[in-house]
Amino acid sequence: MENRKPKVVFTYMEAGFGHITPMSGMAKAFSEKYGDKCEVSEIYPFSDSQNKSVRKMGKTQVSFIKLLSKSKIYGKLEGISYNFSSAFVLKVIDLFFLRGRRKFFKEFKDYEPDLLVSSFYQPSHLARESNDRGLTNTLIATYSPDPYIYPAWDRKCDVFLVNNENAESSALKNGFKKEQVKRVPFIFSDKVKNYAKDKKSAREELGIKDEFTVLITSGAYGAEKNKKLVKRLFASDAKMNVVMIFGEREKAIPKFMKFLKNKKEGITFYPIGFTDKMAEYMVASDVIIGKTGSNTVAEAAHFKRPMILNATASKLEEITADYYVKTGVATKITSPRKIVSVIENEIRTKTGFYKDEERYKAFEDVSGAERAADILYELLKTKFQNV
Repeated sequence: MENRKPKVVFTYMEAGFGHITPMSGMAKAFSEKYGDKCEVSEIYPFSDSQNKSVRKMGKTQVSFIKLLSKSKIYGKLEGISYNFSSAFVLKVIDLFFLRGRRKFFKEFKDYEPDLLVSSFYQPSHLARESNDRGLTNTLIATYSPDPYIYPAWDRKCDVFLVNNENAESSALKNGFKKEQVKRVPFIFSDKVKNYAKDKKSAREELGIKDEFTVLITSGAYGAEKNKKLVKRLFASDAKMNVVMIFGEREKAIPKFMKFLKNKKEGITFYPIGFTDKMAEYMVASDVIIGKTGSNTVAEAAHFKRPMILNATASKLEEITADYYVKTGVATKITSPRKIVSVIENEIRTKTGFYKDEERYKAFEDVSGAERAADILYELLKTKFQNV
């Protein structure tokens, strides 16, 4: 056991807020509880690199994620990978990134953290490979934000954190050992954890009418797939706010503004670009429509807002959608016509979406980041005597 301050690094990938949010939460909780005993840093291991080949690895991963939102063919190819073992899938990925891997190992050896924490498969896998090559001796902790274990997760980590019973079961069935898998509550952002205003107050804060509100959020790359849905909502005779979060696809807003010429009088449209007020918009809404992102659905459930899942971008998102439907906090409807019909019926009858609040109980606990920080600290104790 070593007698010095351990270096702990929390790694980020530009793979969507479903990965970034839990990392940020864990890093903050760990720093607040144990930062005086450790050297804590937060990095983007690929985009922060000084090496072009390493930076390219990160950019390629982001391109893959964008393809999942744009290409059905690529989505089907991604689904095929579920038929193969983790070792095989990782070997194929390794061959694809052969040049970048060599450069990454050199940089990683120079830095050599004592504990690496990741919510994306690649940093964890590369750290394990570096250990196996005798270049480093790094403890590895990974966090999966999803309810299923994708084959690219490296099974040879020290701790594998999950946030639900389905993921825990899946991990144990798919090559992880019982002592590796640790379950914590879902990790929410501080904004979600601490937001306490009611629906009317949230609407006042955002400057939107106090009317039935539909929130459309489709992830960083899926906004433009909602054209048919928005057109149908604009054609409705019901009175409602339509709030659409475009995020990184802010440039697409003018295309949707063209639909305003056919909008009925009772519809008020609020196109929103990149925003840090997702918690406020969720609380202000009556129903949320969007692509299946585990983070988004969990946040909606935390605020007891029903969600209509109208798109999936991969096999993993299909499995995730099925999980949340089974849990009872979401429903899958892909037809714009059916979605609008459901919303119009709700406005007309006021019967209320998912009034049984019992189904939301699993998403009330906001201690996930703190619980994860404690597990990481216990892991460090296996190597360091002064923590």
